[in-house]
Amino acid sequence: MRSAIYARQSVDKKDSISIESQIDDCRNIAGDNPYIFADKGFSGANLQRPSFTEMMECVENGEIDRIIIYRLDRISRSLPDFVNLTEKLRKHNVTLCSKSEGFDTSSETSLILLNILMMFAQMERGAISQRVRDNYYSRAKKGLYLGGSAPFGYDKVPLTISNIHTSYLVENSDSEIVLEIYERYACSASYTSIAATLNDRQIKTSRGNYWTAGAVRRILRNPVYVRADKAVYRYLEASGAEICTPYELFDGRHGCICFGSPRERAYAKYTTLRNESIVIGFHEGIIPSNLWLSVQKKNTSGNISRGQASFLQGLMKCGCGYSLYTKRYKDRKYLCCRGRKLHICSIPHPITCDELELLIEPLICKRLEFLSQFEEHQDDSANYELLQLERKYSRLMHILAQSSENEATIIERELNDIKGQLATLTAPIIVSKNSSPLDFTSLDFTQKKAVVRQLIERIEISKDSINLIWK
Repeated sequence: MRSAIYARQSVDKKDSISIESQIDDCRNIAGDNPYIFADKGFSGANLQRPSFTEMMECVENGEIDRIIIYRLDRISRSLPDFVNLTEKLRKHNVTLCSKSEGFDTSSETSLILLNILMMFAQMERGAISQRVRDNYYSRAKKGLYLGGSAPFGYDKVPLTISNIHTSYLVENSDSEIVLEIYERYACSASYTSIAATLNDRQIKTSRGNYWTAGAVRRILRNPVYVRADKAVYRYLEASGAEICTPYELFDGRHGCICFGSPRERAYAKYTTLRNESIVIGFHEGIIPSNLWLSVQKKNTSGNISRGQASFLQGLMKCGCGYSLYTKRYKDRKYLCCRGRKLHICSIPHPITCDELELLIEPLICKRLEFLSQFEEHQDDSANYELLQLERKYSRLMHILAQSSENEATIIERELNDIKGQLATLTAPIIVSKNSSPLDFTSLDFTQKKAVVRQLIERIEISKDSINLIWK
């Protein structure tokens, strides 16, 4: 019997069993020369792990008859993932054995007991996640630093408060750059010109990268830098933020700490403080209240680009890695690299934006036609579930093409949720033959832009090539 040992450890802790210990325990029942697969630093929340993927390829190739694990949660803490996995292993006549629990999938009884154990493993994962969230919000409301890299202009210093080990922020030499950024922007400099100046002076971000307009914008909008006083309190309150520190503690000296949904913050990048929770931190601010507030007023009153130059806007990438935008000159739209504006790119682009649109549009039409005609037969149960999701996806795509810009944002989120559901299924996406393709050429600009963003991941344009990457 050809056996494989699989081991996983998310983080090194005193109370966690190491990869080596898991493998040694499993060798006793693995026989001679087992395959060894190990993933270190990966969570059990999903199955997206390199060694696990490699092992499953061996299973599909018929190279493994039995998989041995130290404990069930080393494979997964998700019951749906575990059920799909056991079905796949059964299809390839592969047995799953747990050393600690003493179960395997060779009998129906053992399989039922394994599913029950996985239910408890999933419950444990949910309880752990809830404790982590509760601890996160508890620490945040006390004004403690929540971890991660220190903002540009600050260093982290260890701090112990009431037996809680944490850290707080102290200014470093880059704080002068932060003040300069605010002052230059208040004097009518743009995000891009500030970033270009910093790049010319060989000043790097806290992560050692070149400056971009986005990086400058995030610094100018982050409340961590303000010496928060009563005027700042009133501004934050009017912005829709939930303020967890009493009004009287806004002393004009200390900065703010934002917390809430990390996913939402990453998406918004401080473009709005609505639904953010804010407390006064232990660190001192860098930017005076009046300067910070004047910058926020300019941020909100400035014109925001809607990407109306091309329906491909936001998808085009230069060979240097930076985004491409369009610039009109004598009734033609040319491609320009943001890296060039930041003084860090010199790649020429021989194609205009007009020519690129003419090149891409027929490919999009063929893609829509292909998706409307392609069909792959699966098992009835899997086919039904996929077909239902596909029909919903197809309906939303038609609605998206006729929606307003505000409605499109909501529909795109729902489409992405459906994609996530499809990604968890083992069978490929099914598209009904009865679905009629969209007539892309008849859509208006907003509709084209919405559809393109659902089909194309990005378009990479270098000096000698154009690489179109579909979703």
